[in-house]
This record gives sequence, C-alpha cells and structure tokens, in this order.
Amino acid sequence: MKKNMSVLNIQLSDSQKNYSFDFIFIALLTSVLSGIIGPLPVILYLIYKLGKSNNISAAIVLLLYANHSIGAFFKFVQFPIPGAIVTLLLGILFIRKEIYSLVRSNSYSIIYFIIVIVICLFAFLYGPVHSYSIAKLITITFKGSVSLIAFLLITSRNFSNRNVAEILAIICLLYLAMAFQYARFPHPTSVFDFSFFRQTAVLNMHDDNSISISYHHLGLTSMMGIAFLIYGNNKSVVTKTNIILFILFLYIILLSQARQAILGTTILIGAKMFLSSNKPTITKTLRLSLFFLFAIVLLQLIKTTEMQNSLTFNQGIEKAINRDFADAFSIIKQYPIFGKGLGGYSSTGLRNYPHNIILEILCEFGIIGFILLTFTVMSYVMLKKFSITYFTQNKSFYMLIIIAFFIRALISSDLTENIALFSALFAIQCNPLFKRIN
Repeated sequence: MKKNMSVLNIQLSDSQKNYSFDFIFIALLTSVLSGIIGPLPVILYLIYKLGKSNNISAAIVLLLYANHSIGAFFKFVQFPIPGAIVTLLLGILFIRKEIYSLVRSNSYSIIYFIIVIVICLFAFLYGPVHSYSIAKLITITFKGSVSLIAFLLITSRNFSNRNVAEILAIICLLYLAMAFQYARFPHPTSVFDFSFFRQTAVLNMHDDNSISISYHHLGLTSMMGIAFLIYGNNKSVVTKTNIILFILFLYIILLSQARQAILGTTILIGAKMFLSSNKPTITKTLRLSLFFLFAIVLLQLIKTTEMQNSLTFNQGIEKAINRDFADAFSIIKQYPIFGKGLGGYSSTGLRNYPHNIILEILCEFGIIGFILLTFTVMSYVMLKKFSITYFTQNKSFYMLIIIAFFIRALISSDLTENIALFSALFAIQCNPLFKRIN
C-alpha cells in the first residue's frame, strides 16, 4: 500500500511539473508576442532548462536542433564563436561518458554511415569542384556524424520525451523573441494573426539582420517538439498532462505558416493514431481517412494566402508547395546515369538545391548513386529486422522520428541538413532491448 502511494506521489509530482512549465511558457509566449520581454530572459530560461535536464535529453537537443537558434542569437549579439561550435561542445560535454560505449556497441551503424560518405566522396570527385560542393561534402560528413550520435542516444538510452519537447518549445520562443527585437518583425495584430511572421520573413529574406530568422526553422522545430511529445507508446495520441504543450506547439506552427511543418504534423498525428491503435487495419484506415478529412476542413478555416494556396491544387502541386522542379527534371534528363556530381545542381558555386532529397540525389548522384544509397539503407534496415511497431529503449515509437525527418527531407533543405535522415535510419537497433509491441 505504501509503495503504491509512493508511486502515486511521483506521478502527481510529474504532472505538476508539466503544468508548471506549461503556465510559465504561456506567460513567456504572451510576453514575447506583446513585446514585453526580449530574447535575454528566454536564453536564460533555456540555459536553466538545459542545466536541470537529463544529460541525454539536453545532448539530443544540442546536437540536433539548437545550433541554428543559438547561432542566430550569437550573430545578433556579435559573439565571436559560431553557435554550431558551442552547441556541439556542450552536447559532447553532456554525454562525454557515453560516447565510447555508443561507438563500441554500434559498429554496424558507423560502417554503413561511412559507406554513404564514401559514395558522397565519389560523387564529389567526378562533380564540379567549387565552393558549394566542398562545403557540402564537409558539412554532410560533420553533421551526419553528429546527428548519428544523437540518434543513437534516442534509440539506445533512457530519456524524457517530455523534457526534449520542453527544450524545443523554449527554442521556438527564442526564435520569436529574436525576430521581434533584433530583426524588427512587427508584432501580431491579434492572437489569430497567422500571416505576419512568414510574410515578414520572406520580405526580409535578403536582409543581413533577418536572414537568420526563418519561418521554416520555427515551424520545423515545433513539429519536432510534437514528434517527441506524442513519441511514447501510450494508446492516446497525446496524454492529458501533455495536451496544453501540444496545443501551444500547434499554435506556433500556425504562426510560422511553414507548410511542410503543418503537413508533417498532420501526418505525424495520423501515424500515431495508426500505430497506437489495436483495432483491425480496416478500422484504423477508416479512422485515419476521417482524421485527414477533418484536418483539411479545419485548415480551410485559416484564411492565409499560404494555407489557401496549399489546399488548392488546380494550379499544380509545385504551386501548392511553392517549389519549382523544372531545373531538377532537366538535369536528370541530361545526366541520368551518374548525375552531375555532388553540388552539381548549382551552376554558380553558390548554395542551390531542389528542396527534395529524392530529386537532389537523382540530380547529383544519378540513377546509379540513387540505387547504391537506397540499397545501403535498405540492407541495414533489413539486417536489423526493423518494423514500424518497434519501439526504443525508452518505450517510444521510433517510426515517428523517422517520419518527421523524412517529411522535412521531401520538401525542405539539402543533403547538408537531410543527411540526418540517413543517420536516423542507421541508428535503428533491434536487439533484446528493443521489443515488438503486442
């Protein structure tokens, strides 16, 4: 009886901590949106939260998500050290005792990742050697290695999903605070003004003070927060103690008007509904169809230009997602076998890419490279006997994390960012610690 009471007290304490964070975050978000506070209180709260967090949770955020936000903050305050270096060193500091065991016990993950880097190296050697291709190869190797360590932590260590989500929420708050104070974004005219952030970010895209403030990063960081919030293997999509933070993430995603984040979040929620249900497949499919129909109807109520364009396909898919794939298809037609080489999509030596990982690989690696990369990934996944119903050491659906990064790779960024998808796949582990859900 005493033991049961003790467990109950711990659960109540955790719930109180969750609600406490939620109300603090609401107060901070309201203060930031109304211009009462700037980035400094938020960055101090972020430092406090990282210090109070589990080392694994803190390292995951620092190695995967914090470099852009911290980098932007350092740029605005003219701090001489790049933010990416600081987040990397801090992340390694948190897991300094884990790195050796991670490397030692995951040799297959490292070998398969090295194979991908070797394929990239060959594509670099026969491609146009310019500033972008050189930087691309270096960044793929560096970011891929760092993200592999982070994903190995996710799959093989115990950590708090909620804790990671809370840190990501503070990072979103930091983006908003920096936008208002440093980049001079206008404040929203009302709580339902969902157009101001994206419109200002697009207008100021070539402004030195605003280039670090991206509606994509705001939206995708929120989407990743939701991925971790619904990451657990509980039967409901989101637990009662997480519902407030879940709604706050949805609100920030709508503020960003990042369409890939909105689409990705909708798919993530649908995937969690499917994975966590014990109903027959036909029933789950029907419920999923009804959910997506409801989501489309709900999104139609948001009267922003970006949302209406995304939900209107009479002008074609490229117009709906604001992408032009004509150059990519032209390159694939001219260089079908081996592609143009790493960085070959750019004809000027400046960063340029088709915003789709499949088209990027076909353009720069060709059909041969695409087959080699696909075979490498699939052989590893088959070796580990991965299934969508496996869950990680902390009993969570890893498939949700893979889906989140796959969605980003399909409609945003280039291989320097999307190498994380390969790292996520090579971190899959199916050993006795990873049990199949009944």
